[in-house]
Amino acid sequence: MTTATIDLQDTRGIGSLFSSLGYMPSEGQWQFHQSNARFKILVAGSRFGKSMSAARDVLPDLLRPNTRGWIVGPTYSLAEKEWRYLIDDLATLRLIKNAVKFRDSVKTGDGLISFPWGSTAEVKSADHPASLLGEELDWLIISEASQVKHSVWERYLRARLGSRQGRLILPTTPCGVNWVQDFYSRGQSPEWPDWASWSFTTLDNPTFELEEWEAAKRELDCDVFAEQYEGQFVHAQGRVYKFQDKIHTYVDSDLPRNWEDWPIIRAIDFGYTNPFACLWLALSPDAEIYVIDEIYQREKLCSDLAVDIRDRWKGHRILATVADHDAEDRATLRRHGVPTVPCIKNRLEMPGIKRQMRGFRQGLHLVKTLLKVRENGKPRLFVHRGRCPYTIEEFQNYAWPDSRAESGRDEKEEPLGKYSHAMDALRYGVCELERYLKLNVAPGMRGKRK
Repeated sequence: MTTATIDLQDTRGIGSLFSSLGYMPSEGQWQFHQSNARFKILVAGSRFGKSMSAARDVLPDLLRPNTRGWIVGPTYSLAEKEWRYLIDDLATLRLIKNAVKFRDSVKTGDGLISFPWGSTAEVKSADHPASLLGEELDWLIISEASQVKHSVWERYLRARLGSRQGRLILPTTPCGVNWVQDFYSRGQSPEWPDWASWSFTTLDNPTFELEEWEAAKRELDCDVFAEQYEGQFVHAQGRVYKFQDKIHTYVDSDLPRNWEDWPIIRAIDFGYTNPFACLWLALSPDAEIYVIDEIYQREKLCSDLAVDIRDRWKGHRILATVADHDAEDRATLRRHGVPTVPCIKNRLEMPGIKRQMRGFRQGLHLVKTLLKVRENGKPRLFVHRGRCPYTIEEFQNYAWPDSRAESGRDEKEEPLGKYSHAMDALRYGVCELERYLKLNVAPGMRGKRK
């Protein structure tokens, strides 16, 4: 893109500033810069130039009087890219010498610059949410937002933009299917006029070599390539289960007519700050498991959910309700007519951590086995496409820590906890159904009443 083209289309009046920096935005970058949307979501493959674009989009704000902005990353190190571009540009413009305060030790949590005209920029880390309180902001960059918890935005960052009608710049490469995808969807919808979003591949950077693109495409897992180079929202890297929507989900019309007679297990993972998850698992005569419904609620007392648990699917054959150990919540359910049995990890006779890991591994193995496609082209585990969105989301994002994903030693640790609540309930349920098949069902009688 030439300077003349930039000048002709410069609706924000930033072309001359960019020219003084020697910055010639690509077509995609220029689309991003020219938007006046308050909330701007830039999703792109690696090496597109997201960090540079974000830093240069807020540079005009920093040069105006009395503005305040933050660069927030998952860690200080991951926030340093945008900060470095910002500082380098200020150095090019010979403005660093005008700074009233300038601290440039970002990796140790100390990155700040302020100017005589009253404007400041500061680096923050989402790992230290207490530091994200108090300030009113004119602009905010959330670096690599796909690796930042949604709760950090909701509880700490959103309110910082309120009184000054501050701007949000969110540059990221996707990392699984999460809240950033929802923000991207807002930017594509006319129902959210303050939002705008863009999606670019690494090849939309005209300086990136096609040969390198093709080499990466040959070498990498297709999901990793789609995420890291094509900028697509795909399953989490290092995910625990090979769950595929086309294979493992169903709708009511896929069920046989007599499915209402199948026995059902309710499985519960208690939570309050973390989600409370309750799943209904139906067992077919062929020992296939269908997750037919879910309750997935944050900040709800067990007493508020107990009646719904009791009455939902009333009249169907509920074999049992299996739950994690929480004496108070189990007592609450019992008072409301929902007696529970302890999940497998609470029934094993061994010391605490060994018992927990034994139960975890057993449930993990069962779920993996049920998800495998058999010779008939079908697995043994299915999730309802409409009634169980959170279970599907957790399947897609339930992942090992990076070190565990790379080493493959998944029996040593548990996966990351953010998407573990429906997955925990599912494990409890399938272990209970296996126990039911072994102890209570004679061959040829599966799914029939005793």
